[in-house]
Amino acid sequence: TRLYTESGDLSNPAVQSRFSYYEVIGVPSVIFNGKVQVNGSDVGIGDGSLYNQALNGFRFSSSPLWISLSNFNANSGAIAGNVEMVSPTENIINANLVYYLVENAVSATDTHVLRAVHSEDISISGGGTVLPFSHTFGISPTWNTANLWAIVFVQLANKAILQSVSSLPQPNYNFR
Repeated sequence: TRLYTESGDLSNPAVQSRFSYYEVIGVPSVIFNGKVQVNGSDVGIGDGSLYNQALNGFRFSSSPLWISLSNFNANSGAIAGNVEMVSPTENIINANLVYYLVENAVSATDTHVLRAVHSEDISISGGGTVLPFSHTFGISPTWNTANLWAIVFVQLANKAILQSVSSLPQPNYNFR
């Protein structure tokens, strides 16, 4: 997903706030799992080695949560689903449930543009506990609703992302 800073209608105050949250001082900047930041376009970027190095620390990590979407309506901006605690021992307090609304193919050069952000505080504990969520984004008439999609993720105070889900079609997978 692309977050544009100070880029007219490709940016907004919520996006600017995410730049501040992650302490991004220059672009390009890629952030893995909310924790590891890879900046610039120097050696290791073009061949992907710096990205692989950053990703390897999280590649096979497990999560104590499972997030599912039950509804996303791009025309109305409504999104709903559940966060389920799958760990019998984990207690998550003062985390954030973060919603992104993204638009693909905004122009010939701009895609995966973050249009809106919403965040709410959550706490969840106890294996099998289900926390329902819902939010409705305001949809601008200038956006192409056929190109809108959403991401929802749980982020801890230390910026680590525990789990995410997208409204994009997903391949078949096995829950482990």
